[in-house]
Amino acid sequence: MDNSFTESLTHAHNDNGLKGQLSAFIIFFVLGVGNLLPWNAFITASTYYKNRFCGTAFENSFESFFSMFYTVSQPIGLLATIFFKKKFTTKALVLYPLMIYTAIFILTTVLVLVPSIPQELLFSLTLISAFLCGLCAAVMNGGMFGLSGILPSVYTGALMSGQGLAGTAVSTVSIIIVGITTNGKCSTSDDASTDDGSTCDSSNAIDYGAFAYFLVSTICLGTCIVLFVRLLYLEYVRYYMRLHLQEHLFVSEAHSNPLHEPVLATLGQTSALSSHHSVQSLKQILETGESRQSSRRLSLSDMIYHDDIIFSAISSPLSSNFPSSQSLSAHVPPVPAAATPSAPVISPPKDMSILSFAEIWRILRTIALPASSVFIVFAGTLAVFPSVIVLIQAQHSCHNASDSIYGDDLWVPFLFLLLNVFDFLGRISAPYLKNQPQLRHVITPASVFGAAIVRLLIPLFLCMSNIDGNRLPIITKNDGVTWLLTALLGFTNGSVANIAMMQGPSLVNEGADASLAGTIMVFCLSSGLLMGSCLSFLLLFIVVGA
Repeated sequence: MDNSFTESLTHAHNDNGLKGQLSAFIIFFVLGVGNLLPWNAFITASTYYKNRFCGTAFENSFESFFSMFYTVSQPIGLLATIFFKKKFTTKALVLYPLMIYTAIFILTTVLVLVPSIPQELLFSLTLISAFLCGLCAAVMNGGMFGLSGILPSVYTGALMSGQGLAGTAVSTVSIIIVGITTNGKCSTSDDASTDDGSTCDSSNAIDYGAFAYFLVSTICLGTCIVLFVRLLYLEYVRYYMRLHLQEHLFVSEAHSNPLHEPVLATLGQTSALSSHHSVQSLKQILETGESRQSSRRLSLSDMIYHDDIIFSAISSPLSSNFPSSQSLSAHVPPVPAAATPSAPVISPPKDMSILSFAEIWRILRTIALPASSVFIVFAGTLAVFPSVIVLIQAQHSCHNASDSIYGDDLWVPFLFLLLNVFDFLGRISAPYLKNQPQLRHVITPASVFGAAIVRLLIPLFLCMSNIDGNRLPIITKNDGVTWLLTALLGFTNGSVANIAMMQGPSLVNEGADASLAGTIMVFCLSSGLLMGSCLSFLLLFIVVGA
C-alpha cells in the first residue's frame, strides 16, 4: 500500500521551506492589476479619445458606450465560463485572455500612429475592443480565482488587492506620461502630443503621449503573460497543485469504489475538518480495501509534463477549495505582508442539481436590502463615472504656454486617481467598520440601504458641476468641491457596497444558502453596473443634450 497521498496531506502544513511563496504573492497581485488594466486604460485615455472623436455625434458620449459594451460582455463571459468550463483548463482561462488583451492593445497602440483613420471606424474598433476586454475579464476572473483557491487564502487576497489598485496604477501611469510628454507646461501648438485636443484642429496629428500610454499598457500585459507562466513553475505553487490533484483523484476514485463510501460519509459530516481528521479518515479507507492510489502517484517532475491534467482537476466540480461567492464578496483585505499556509481540506462534491425558482426567491427575499444596496451603489457610480466626470472642467484652464497643465491634461487623470484611491480605502475600511462592536447596531441592512439611497445625491451634485454647456444649475465651479465630491463617490462606492456584499450571505444559513446568496449578490452587482452604464446616456442628455 502506498501512503504518498496521506503523507503529503500530513505534511501539508509544513511547507514553509518551499521556494516561491513571496514570488507567488507578488505575481497574483500583478495579475489582479493586469485583469482590470484594459478597462481602466480605455476610460482613463478620455482626453485622447475626445480629441479623436471631436466633431462626431459621440464626442461627449463615447465613455458611456465604452462602459455599456464592457459591462454587457461580462455576464456573457461569466455564463460562458460556467457552461464551457470543462472544455478549458484553468491555465487556458487565464493565459488566453491575457494574450487577447495584449493583441488588442498592440492594435490600439498602432492605431494611435494612424491619425487619418476614419473616426467611425476607430469608434467601432474601440467598442469591439471594450467588448472583448469585458469578455476576457470575466473569463480570466474564473481562472485566476480557481488557481488562487487551491492556495492559502492570502493569495486570493493578493489577487483582489491587485484588482482594487488597478485603477490607481493606470491613473498614476497616465499622470506620469502626461507630465513627461508635456514637460509640465501647457502647449498652444497644434501638436496633439502635447495638446490632447480641446479643438478639432489637431485631430490629424499623432498624440505621442497616448502612444506612450498604450505602449506601457501593452508592455504591462505582456509582462503578466510572462509572470503567469513563471507562476506555474514555482515550487510552492507546484506543491499545492500536486496536493490538489491527488485530492481530486482520490475523491473521483472514492465515488467509483464502494469501499470508499465510509470516508465520504465521514467527510460529509462537517465542512471544516482539521488536516489531522482528514488524514485519519483517508488512512481508514486506505486500510479497509484495495487502493489504486499507488499507481497514480505524481512527482513534481511528472507534473511539469501533465499541466492539462492538473488544471483540468482544478477546474473540476469535485474541487471544493475554490473561494465561495460569500468569501469573495466579503474578503476585501489590504495587501498582507505574510501568511502561514494552511492545508487544503477535502469536502464531498457539491450538489450540482438545478435550483428551483422558489428556493432562489426565498433567498432573494432574505437578502433583499443588501442586494438592493449593491445594485443602487454601482448604478449610481457608473451613471456618472466616467461619462460625466470627464466633462467637468477645472476652475483655471490652460490658456498660455506658461500655464500649468493641471487645468487640462492632468485634470481628468487626477480625478480618476482620486476616485480610485478613495474607492480602495473604502474597500479596506469596510471589514473594519462592520466588525466594530459599537457600530454593529448602527450598520444594519436597513441603514446601509438608506446610505445607498442618500449617496445618490453625490452623482446629482457632480452633474451640477462646472461642465461646459451644462443645462442644469451649476452649484459651484470650485475645484475643491469637485475633489470632495469625487473622493466621496469613491469612498462610499467601496465602503457601502462591500459592507452590503458582506451582509448578504451572513443573513442566511451557512453552506448552500450562503453560496447562493453570494451568487445573487454578484448578479446584483453586475446588474447595477449595466444599469449605471445605461443611465449615463440619460444623464448626458439631461446635462449637455448629448
